[in-house]
Amino acid sequence: MMLHCRPGALAPDSEIPTGAGRHPGRPNPRARAWILCWGIAVAGLPFALSFAAIPVVSWRAKTLADGRAYYLQVHAKDPGFEDDGYRTAASLTDLSGYRLRKARNEEGLALSFHAILAVEAAPEPLVYNWSFRRFAFEPRQQHLGRIVLPRPLCQPRTRFIETLPLRTRS
Repeated sequence: MMLHCRPGALAPDSEIPTGAGRHPGRPNPRARAWILCWGIAVAGLPFALSFAAIPVVSWRAKTLADGRAYYLQVHAKDPGFEDDGYRTAASLTDLSGYRLRKARNEEGLALSFHAILAVEAAPEPLVYNWSFRRFAFEPRQQHLGRIVLPRPLCQPRTRFIETLPLRTRS
């Protein structure tokens, strides 16, 4: 018996009481199937959207780099990590929506960027920050408020994202 996300998918059609044969006071098995299917879909949607950010961030970074060497830094979970709260992206899962978080203070003001893209250029690298609002990297702004740009943590390299594993081993 195959299970499909349709009414009556959890039991063979011959076992589903319908019409006059329904038992009063018992929930309809078809309703249970729909509730289960919708529950799985709604619960899985944020997870799927989070991982949908990975190819978008990767594509935007490669497009901005345009063949030049680059690297990505993401906000570290631990504020004291790497002095300024950033670390080099170690895997593609670091580029998912759940990992690209900002540090915030008690008032809710942002203290960091989601991710920093640095592209090799002369005399100094071009620096961009990731914006979920625009779903793109934005050029560094002159007035950053309380947000401090991180110091470079690694050597820029061409094809940076292609060298990242899917996930890091822990």
